[in-house]
Order: sequence, then structure tokens, then C-alpha cells
Amino acid sequence: MTDELTPNDQLFYTIKELKGWYELLELATDSFHGNNPSRHHVGRLISTILLAAGEDLEPIAISGALDENGTGDLTLVYPKLILRVTGNQLKKAEGTFGLSLWQLADATDLAIEARHNYFDGTHTHPRSRGIQVRFTVGSEQVTLCGTNSYYRTSPALQDEAFYAAFLALREAH
Repeated sequence: MTDELTPNDQLFYTIKELKGWYELLELATDSFHGNNPSRHHVGRLISTILLAAGEDLEPIAISGALDENGTGDLTLVYPKLILRVTGNQLKKAEGTFGLSLWQLADATDLAIEARHNYFDGTHTHPRSRGIQVRFTVGSEQVTLCGTNSYYRTSPALQDEAFYAAFLALREAH
């Protein structure tokens, strides 16, 4: 990806790096299949995220995955907001999705877990490598971590992004 991407495009390509989301977004953009159900769901879902968060805002961190049926979740942490998308059978015409929106301060039960061992030092790997950030919004337990992505080249999918999201959530309280 290049610096020439708009925040809208950056969001699309970042989501596309996540397991299950990659397959869904590929199917949605496949011109051979024309106007398939996935294209309809993905187009509406991306537009819904952009309307909820703001066209020009970039998320701090993104995490989530879909199974082979297009069922799963997506969590986006922005500087002031948390967006939680749940999708159900997004590869089928009867598929549905929902988006919930919270302020950062609405998150409770904030926790962080490091995989880094203090005794290994930080000269080889940063302390944030492999971290998991957990919190609750509404009645949902959310985990931000990098294990659900293929390439993890987008900044919002990096361990440092999950740590930055943790700091933003912590500061909101």
C-alpha cells in the first residue's frame, strides 16, 4: 500500500488483510461474479463504518475474523470511538450485519496480556510483540490481537497499534 491511499481506501485494504474478510472482499470485488450478495453486503458495511466513524478518520487498531460462511466480527478502535461489526453469512443473499458504536470511556474490564518475557530484553523484539488487549463494551467481550490477519502490513494491524488502542482506552477512564 502507498501513502496515496485515502483513509477510505486504507480502511478497505486493512480490513482485507484479516482472515475471512480477505475472501469476502475478494469475492465482493470480483467483476466476474458481477453484483453478487457479497458485493452488496460489503459495500453497505464499509459505507456504514465510514458514516459511523467519519470519512477522514483512521482507526488506531483493527482486529477480527470471519469463518468460511462469512460469519464473524470486526472491531475498530478510533481515537474517541469503538465500532463493533458482527456479520452473519455475508457470502449469502440472506446475510446480515450489525454495527454497534461506543465511546472509548464505555469500555470496561480493560486488560492487557504480554507474550514478551521481561528476561529476554527488548533488543530483539519490542515488549508489545504479540500482546492481547481485552475489554468489554455493552455485553460483548472484545479481544484485539494480531493473530487473525494474514499479512499484517497495515499499521492498524500491528502489535504497536493494539498497544496504542490500550493506551487510548486506559486514558479514556
